[in-house]
Amino acid sequence: MPTPGWKRNWGTMHAVEEPPGALIRAAVRGDPIEHLLELGARTLLTTCAADRAGIWLIEIRRGQTSRGQVVEAMPGPMPGQWKHLDISTPFLREALESSNPLHVEFGSGQTVAQVGPLVGMHSATWIPIRSRKITLGLAMVAYARPGVEVDPALLEARADEIALSMAHDRDTRQRELAGEELHSQLRLSRAILAGVSAGSILAQISRAARHFLRAEFIALGRPSEPAMIGDGWDGPAEWRGLLQQQPLMQAWRKVLDEGREVEISGDAVKMSTTLASGHRSPALDRVIARPIVVRSKISGVLMAGLLKTENCDDDAERLESYALMAARALDLEVARGERAAATLSWQKYIQDSQEWLATIDEKGIIRETSSGAHSLLFAYSIATNDVRLEDLFSPVACDAVAQWREQFASAAGDIATQSRMVPLEAALNDGLVVCIRVRSVVEGLGFEGRRWLIHFEDRGSRRAQLNTAGRLEAEMAGLMDSIDSGVLLLDEEGNIRVVSDRLAAILGLEGRRLFELGNIEGLVDTLTCRFSRPAETAARWREHIRKREEASWDEFELVRPARKVVERFARPLFNADGTRLGWLEVYRDITGQRLIQSKLLQTEKMAALGQLMSGIAHELNNPLTSIQGYAQLLLSRHSTLHGTSDARRISQEAERASHIVKNLLLFSREAKSERRAVNLNEVIERTVALRAYEMKLESILVELVLDPGLPHTLADGAQLQQVILNLIVNAEQAILLKGPREGEPGDWQGRIVIHTRRIAGDRIGLEISDDGPGIAPEIVSRIFDPFFTTKPVGAGTGLGLSIVYGIVQEHGGEVGVESQPGHGATFTVELPALSAAAFDFTAEDPGGVPNASALMPVPLPGRIGLRPEFILVVEDEPTVAQLIADVLTEEGHRVDMLLDSREALQRLEEKNYDLVICDLKMPFLDGAGLYRALVRAASPCVRRLLFVTGDTMSPRTLEFLRSSGVPYLAKPFLVEELKVAVHRALAAAATDDEIALAPERLRVVRE
Repeated sequence: MPTPGWKRNWGTMHAVEEPPGALIRAAVRGDPIEHLLELGARTLLTTCAADRAGIWLIEIRRGQTSRGQVVEAMPGPMPGQWKHLDISTPFLREALESSNPLHVEFGSGQTVAQVGPLVGMHSATWIPIRSRKITLGLAMVAYARPGVEVDPALLEARADEIALSMAHDRDTRQRELAGEELHSQLRLSRAILAGVSAGSILAQISRAARHFLRAEFIALGRPSEPAMIGDGWDGPAEWRGLLQQQPLMQAWRKVLDEGREVEISGDAVKMSTTLASGHRSPALDRVIARPIVVRSKISGVLMAGLLKTENCDDDAERLESYALMAARALDLEVARGERAAATLSWQKYIQDSQEWLATIDEKGIIRETSSGAHSLLFAYSIATNDVRLEDLFSPVACDAVAQWREQFASAAGDIATQSRMVPLEAALNDGLVVCIRVRSVVEGLGFEGRRWLIHFEDRGSRRAQLNTAGRLEAEMAGLMDSIDSGVLLLDEEGNIRVVSDRLAAILGLEGRRLFELGNIEGLVDTLTCRFSRPAETAARWREHIRKREEASWDEFELVRPARKVVERFARPLFNADGTRLGWLEVYRDITGQRLIQSKLLQTEKMAALGQLMSGIAHELNNPLTSIQGYAQLLLSRHSTLHGTSDARRISQEAERASHIVKNLLLFSREAKSERRAVNLNEVIERTVALRAYEMKLESILVELVLDPGLPHTLADGAQLQQVILNLIVNAEQAILLKGPREGEPGDWQGRIVIHTRRIAGDRIGLEISDDGPGIAPEIVSRIFDPFFTTKPVGAGTGLGLSIVYGIVQEHGGEVGVESQPGHGATFTVELPALSAAAFDFTAEDPGGVPNASALMPVPLPGRIGLRPEFILVVEDEPTVAQLIADVLTEEGHRVDMLLDSREALQRLEEKNYDLVICDLKMPFLDGAGLYRALVRAASPCVRRLLFVTGDTMSPRTLEFLRSSGVPYLAKPFLVEELKVAVHRALAAAATDDEIALAPERLRVVRE
């Protein structure tokens, strides 16, 4: 409606004076803001007699810098862009912030193109429009003629009137906006409660927040990068690009990491681009990012870019209400997901259950059933939907079932009444009698109202199950009492259910006492004091109890009532459907097994030690051969009497060392059990020699009383040596247990007497006596039992005497013991003697030691000639080789000496020797390899070989010497033995040559 007193004509207007108070009345009437701006500008124009007047309101929001109205005294065209001013220019900012009117004069040389409404004007006066210390806008009066002065009081009075009307309009619009915001929030809340998807709600919350909070943009998203925000965004697209840059992205992440509000100043975030509307983007006052917390968990971020307004602090507080609405939407989304998951889980639990289960609603309609219950209830029914519980029962039982159902349905809120409800037995339509009972009440799982979980039980099957359970219990008890292991069965809570009598015997407790302990913790507490390491064993046992989801194995040692090693195996027990039933533990007494393992380990160690001693003995044979040989050479040469005495002592000690080495070889050799004629006295002497040094250190005297006419016995020499060694060691340990003997220093601590004799019945006897503490009468009958020992822990295994007993019995003999406490013990061994005829048959090795003549008899020549021969010595030990060469050179022979058997093989291809003396064990090419190479080459030297070796006990060496037929000489050897062996070998080689040449000579004679 046209304003009174104004003329409009094609965009121009001229002023007519309005009555006082017209502007206030228009604002009270609620006229549009455009009308109020025109009326205020006209009032300034007429009051101040200006050529041009204008009013602009500050409204920085979504790209609008300001809006206003400009009027002129004279009609003329009015540019539309004059209604908008960019107040960011320094000049207008100064006028806006000034407390008094600002008058500006323009000279002829000045330009004011940056402020359009001043075009063509000579001067202008600017005054800010303020109300309650709030700047609402800016007013201007301008003059085209020079020299005009404006009354400041009049201008300020008109500015106050305009400010009053503008403030009234602003307050009215803010009240309307607050009402709209409240209505919008109520609409959003109803949508959230109605179950609208969270994605749609977040988009609506973003739009409402930007509209009512005077924000440049709103970003609302879940815990992800801002670049991933979809529907939760509202604002110009240019601002959205800044979310992928610093510092907005950093603020977003900080809210997610720290869970608190983050604020950024507007100066830190600047947008210099022009918006799509064509207006320049305004500067932000600040950016606020708030966490969206759902169930104590950060579920999203609400970020707002707020503009500079007088209510910016109020906008920041109101932002929290939108964050709470977003949190509520996300919370309901999570709750709906949880309810859906719980419903699915509940349905799956019912369907997969092995029991007969069904759920009914408040009307008694069956909703879910397990597979077993479905087969049971609907076996003869076509319809399975909307079937009530009582409809499944026979007509006689239908009413009773309905009353039973209505009873617990009416007591739905009374838990005590429901708990007292008794089960009901009734017959189904097919005649099967079942017992039905209420398991639980279910509600709040995504369905309306309550539901009841009903359990069906077949009464006939129940009786059969009880009978079966009783039979199984009896069978289980018989089984546990029949096995050698102890059994402990626990339920899921660790309570003891079953204890076998064998377990009680292993642990040294009564079966009733074990059952009275109640649970596994009580068992551990009771046994802790009986463990060898109480604290450690109890802690390890409890650790196994805590890890009940997997099988476990361990062992522990008991010291009371007897020392035992117990193995424990435990494993969980599960039902067919995977549910856990309890815990099973099986105990075994493995004391004997541990002792056997310990003995086997000791046996392996002794075998390895035997191999080591064998290698050392073989290595010692070479230097002993040289020492003994050169000592004999010195004796054979006519030296002084003193030198002869020294050489004899060297020879005697070397021979003594060689006997020790031979005994070690005999003791450590590996051979099959082989019976032959054995001289018991020689076996005793070799065995005593092995222990002589140790007994000398312990001051133990050994006396040998051996019958020189003792017959041989048919036995395994190594096993017989083991018997004598075990009895001697047993006597040593008995003497050491007695302690040192009282007397003068240097006295013998104890004495062992070894006596052999021939006894009646073609038997021979062995007695080994000691003067130790003796054996108590009550244990004499047990000393030959395996693992029985009276020695302290670690001093014996209890197997020595049992091994003696076994070997003697295997040889057809007897072993016994006589003892008086305090007067020592005497062990007697009786063995069958070998008859004269049997001795002739087995006389291959009377002493059980192979020798050269037994393997390869060398015929003695009619005479031992002194004709020099050409001899090759092949020996990798230089001293042994030199000894042989020296001895043979003194005998007048020509000797070549080689240390490498490969070089010797090449030499034999070039030269012919009367005899080749070769070591059997050499690197690269040993004696056996040299022999086979000569056989392949058909060399005549094959019949002229003499081996020397320190390895006469190895089965492999003995087999080669037997199969090849080559004579040999064992190290260490005497000089005379070497000479005899060489003469015999030369004689044998000469005989072989004559036999080989005999056919040729016979052919020549015949011709």
